[in-house]
Amino acid sequence: MVDSARALAAAREKSWRDGLVSVQTFGSGKYDTRTAQEEKDVLAVVNVKNGRVKRLMQAGRLINAPEIFAGKVAVTGSFFETYDTPAGERAHIKTVVSTIDPFSGEKKLIDPAAPSAPKPLAWSRSGRYLLFERAMETEDERGSERAYAILDVDSGKTVDSLPAGASDFAWVGDRLVYFLNDERASANKHDDERRIAVAVASSPPVATSGDAYYYLDEGDLWRGGLDGAPENLTRDYPHRINLYEREHRASLAPIRPSHASATPPSLEEAYFVTELDGRRSLVMFSNNGDTFSTLPFPLGDYVYLLAATVNGAVFLTNTYGVGSQLHYVAAGEPQRPRLLYHFNRQLADAQPAAGPVRIDHKDYEGDDVAGWLFLPPDASPDTPEPLPLVVIAYPGLIYDEPPLNRLPYAQSFWDLRLTVNTIMEVYAGQGYAVLLPSIPYAKDGGPGEPMMQMMPAILSALDGAIKTGFVDSDRMALSGQSFGGYAALSVATQTDRFQAIIAMAPLSNLTSIYGQFLPGVFPYGDGNGKLFATRAQITESGQTRMKAPPWREPERYIRNSPFFYVDKVKTPLLILHSDLDTAALMTQSEEMFTGLYRENKDVLYVRYLGANHVIIQPQHQRDMWERTFQFLRDHGVAPE
Repeated sequence: MVDSARALAAAREKSWRDGLVSVQTFGSGKYDTRTAQEEKDVLAVVNVKNGRVKRLMQAGRLINAPEIFAGKVAVTGSFFETYDTPAGERAHIKTVVSTIDPFSGEKKLIDPAAPSAPKPLAWSRSGRYLLFERAMETEDERGSERAYAILDVDSGKTVDSLPAGASDFAWVGDRLVYFLNDERASANKHDDERRIAVAVASSPPVATSGDAYYYLDEGDLWRGGLDGAPENLTRDYPHRINLYEREHRASLAPIRPSHASATPPSLEEAYFVTELDGRRSLVMFSNNGDTFSTLPFPLGDYVYLLAATVNGAVFLTNTYGVGSQLHYVAAGEPQRPRLLYHFNRQLADAQPAAGPVRIDHKDYEGDDVAGWLFLPPDASPDTPEPLPLVVIAYPGLIYDEPPLNRLPYAQSFWDLRLTVNTIMEVYAGQGYAVLLPSIPYAKDGGPGEPMMQMMPAILSALDGAIKTGFVDSDRMALSGQSFGGYAALSVATQTDRFQAIIAMAPLSNLTSIYGQFLPGVFPYGDGNGKLFATRAQITESGQTRMKAPPWREPERYIRNSPFFYVDKVKTPLLILHSDLDTAALMTQSEEMFTGLYRENKDVLYVRYLGANHVIIQPQHQRDMWERTFQFLRDHGVAPE
């Protein structure tokens, strides 16, 4: 294997300006250069002015990203701990929470008796208290659920625990306000005056100020305090308002300070949206909630809000032929937003992928479907020339029309949502042709055979693309993410027509994924044999459509699990996964890599630490694309 400790050390040397990436790599076959040594993760502080790195903590593994506020750091770490039993010495993983002073390096262990894998969430405004998450047993069929408690950092003791069902937390000074619906609130009566945490049952808090919290109720903004009755701040405002972040979470979520990761922002950092005179506008409130202003704002797919106050808003636009521009709109100014700065000017010359060229092909039932071949921006659709090809596969997607900004699995770079790992324009911009085949599900709705049923559509589209003259059949790769990653592994076990295959966050073993819990939730059912809170939903009724549990259809599960065919793989594989993936657990890639390693196949497995199912951190994105293109070059799939 590649020396993961050395790879991590090299990643740490990257400057803050380039972004810090935490990655581990493992190799098999030609990529096996392993040197055995214990792996450690290091938490360090970087001086961005002089580039000096100060090591704060070394652990077997940092489970969660640090929670930082007011010069304090909270982090969880796991360690191997040995103990004696009548049968001999045994080891287990112990997880602890620590606080660290980044300047002095002083560390304090807080609540070492906390349940498994506690997760720091948010500091109080003074930095005295820390809200953290843990698991709590329940008496119903779920068995456990998320629970929350508050630590006094000075004493290292738990000083308050929140009742079941608590959510939507907001620190008001050193008091925590949280939402508890009316039913649960009546069942959890307690004396709020004696507690640090205070329950509200009206509506979840959406913002805070020094001594108050704010919430929305039927289109109005209310202010609540720890003492006194709530006050309607927008009683006389004629327009209904909504919280901007929740309405646009998928595409236009605003940037927030790091300390607000688990709590609402201050009122001036919270953005609201309303319909005013036929156009959508931002509504901003002062910290005391007494005054507000309305800002006409060009909300759209290519606009990214960066910051706003009652006086105005700053936002970013990015369009073809222009590049990135920073704009400002002032309250009460109906004229066009003012340009502050034009940067990323190199993007002004960037062009969209050429084409697309329609590829008529067949699905597994022999029916006609359409795929689409995108070309590099400088390619001419009228003058075919052989190009390296990347096929982006995702079973279940049918492209009746070119998928430009329409489907999330083939997004454009220009909508600024760099949240999918298979953006076609990144490949096209590097000189690749990109094929998006339609891969329909079974039309009869019966039990699926996804591994077998996807192949005719992919190979038919591939043959059609080659016939156009735009594809060099000796320079072809296939890539997929999530269920597309499952497709990539499935294709690798069934054909050697590709020179390289890239699987991102894949499923590999339907038998093992069936019983995996959703994080922090015990499985439960409806009493009629249907399970919830496990991946059983994916295998039985979800994308793989097994329609039965594995003990009733073991052959079907095995037949459609790439893991059981690792010996058939002939194509070099690049597998990328993240340790905090909650949609497809990283164990799926580990199982596949273990099998491939056992068979000495050529595979490079890259594990990103601190990322989720979709890699969105800029530093991880850069690393991912660099490795992807290097892998393609290594196997001859590259522009000449």
